[in-house]
Amino acid sequence: MFDLKDLMSRVNLPQDITRRGFLQVATVTAAFAAMNQSRAQTGAQPYIILETPKGLIVGDPSLCVDCQRCEMACTEFNDGKNDPVLARIRIGRNIWYGPGNPGARPLQGVWGDSTVYQDTCRQCAHPVPCANACPQGAIRVDPKTGARYVDEDKCIGCGLCQKACPWDMMSFDREKQKASKCFLCDGEPNPRSLDGVAWMAVVNKPVIRQTCQDCHTVQADVFAHTDTHDKLDCIACHMPNVASAADYSTDQNAAGPKALRRIHTYKILVDPKASSMVEGEVKVGKDGTAKGYVMAKDEDGNGYVDLMWSCARNTPADYTVFEGKGCHNPATSKLDEGLIYQDQKEVYGETLKWQTPIKEGYKEIAGAIPRMRKLLEVTRLSPADQTDARLLLDKADQIATMIKKDGSWGMHAQNYLLDQVKTAQAYLAKAQQIMDKGGYNKIATK
Repeated sequence: MFDLKDLMSRVNLPQDITRRGFLQVATVTAAFAAMNQSRAQTGAQPYIILETPKGLIVGDPSLCVDCQRCEMACTEFNDGKNDPVLARIRIGRNIWYGPGNPGARPLQGVWGDSTVYQDTCRQCAHPVPCANACPQGAIRVDPKTGARYVDEDKCIGCGLCQKACPWDMMSFDREKQKASKCFLCDGEPNPRSLDGVAWMAVVNKPVIRQTCQDCHTVQADVFAHTDTHDKLDCIACHMPNVASAADYSTDQNAAGPKALRRIHTYKILVDPKASSMVEGEVKVGKDGTAKGYVMAKDEDGNGYVDLMWSCARNTPADYTVFEGKGCHNPATSKLDEGLIYQDQKEVYGETLKWQTPIKEGYKEIAGAIPRMRKLLEVTRLSPADQTDARLLLDKADQIATMIKKDGSWGMHAQNYLLDQVKTAQAYLAKAQQIMDKGGYNKIATK
């Protein structure tokens, strides 16, 4: 893998090479390769690794879905660029047929039993084939991790280590013209810190938002106070598994077992009859149409999750249902009998029981605050009493703002929000007591 121009300059050949010159270059290239091969075989500059590695990366084929994000994560995290060819973990070559099995009857991979294997560096114990093959002794051992790594300052890009690796796990950076291999991320970060898309946080400026809570901070704070659904995450209710349009049915028992895809509409519509999907015209081919199910739209033209799919769906493939003890569906629920709902109308009734006290309390608070602020302008109060009254109104206003921004009206944490409503009402009552002591100034009229 020598640079051609550099090689020609070494043998004093012109850049506009002739046919005869090309044969000379080929001869010199072969000589260099033979020399390096000889040096590697005879151990002219050996670097013998005797230390045992302290670990290696091990994949779990039973969990792999061949998304290849680990390949991107490896190069983004360690090299600052997305280059799967440089990745120290290999997925792409095993997706279809499995490792080392490109035959007519694949045993693994998508065309076999759907098991996808992740190839990783074995961090070989002595002898280390890639290190023994390197004529420059560029493959060293990290005393901290025991990992075998490539010292780029010593690497000349000859590629002999790639040929020597029996697992074909050496990589080659085409931009740097240097070999590369797994070095266990220098022992950091801990592999668990790379769950999900966390690795992107290292290479994105500003840091990307990775969870629902990163954006919906008010809702996250309210939900942290729940005493009913504390084992569940946002997606359990806002992104349930829903059957595709082709498999959809208003009968939960029929559609539920086919619900394999998460719906990405997020908004839950509180309505006793509204359904996430409705019958409509489905486009077929270029010009044809047929009757089928399509996503329903709310009055703003947006899709939504209906109450049955959100709270009482029969979706055994949805792990959030399993973790939620079957949720509230009569076919799957392991909750108390009073928490099992037969239909959407019943879910709607239970929802109103939670939301109505919060909505009524908010309406009272939100209406009283501006009225009391205007009264303060004509109230005879000492500066200290004025300050106390305004602080109490501000505290009540903060609670009202929080309740409105949360937008669940009690569904995220009913008892907590009910306590907050009562607290805001107490603030207003105290402020009213202060104002009543002072009396009111007459307003001059023209």
